[in-house]
Amino acid sequence: METQTTPNTACNQEWERRKELEQAVLAHLMENGAAKKWGALYSHFYQDERGEIGEALAELTQERHILVESDGTARLTVSGVDQLYSVAETRR
Repeated sequence: METQTTPNTACNQEWERRKELEQAVLAHLMENGAAKKWGALYSHFYQDERGEIGEALAELTQERHILVESDGTARLTVSGVDQLYSVAETRR
């Protein structure tokens, strides 16, 4: 039996996917260091034509979980580390 997706369910799924993508970006920066160019993050996490990575990176920057320096280097902030660990704790 096929399950229908309601607008609310689709919205929730989109939100969950974006949050998972944000967590993946934070984890990637934590594991690979701060010297990751902003553009390289787009390439590494490019999902599809809907621009999800752009939205995720914008939100991470707005929430100050990552800092993009003038040379394009993206750095994980203390807030980003806290976010990464707090989500990991809630998933246990």
